Amino acid sequence: ATVDPFAGSYVVEKMTDEVEAAALELMRKLEDLGGAVQGIEHGFQKAEIERNAYRIALETDSAERVVVGVNRYQLDAE
Repeated sequence: ATVDPFAGSYVVEKMTDEVEAAALELMRKLEDLGGAVQGIEHGFQKAEIERNAYRIALETDSAERVVVGVNRYQLDAE
């Protein structure tokens, strides 16, 4: 929620920290299952992909997430 996210390094650092925290949380969940192979056997990765695909579809359908040419700025004709 900033005019220019790259205007200050503090914004980039905050965004980087958020991505890092999310990645570490996913890795912790996978380790708790016993590793990547166990995660696959339990369907963890597949479930995460499906959950996020569904969330993105909902955001796109509600126009919360803008996808140019899909839910905004469509052309009337090619």
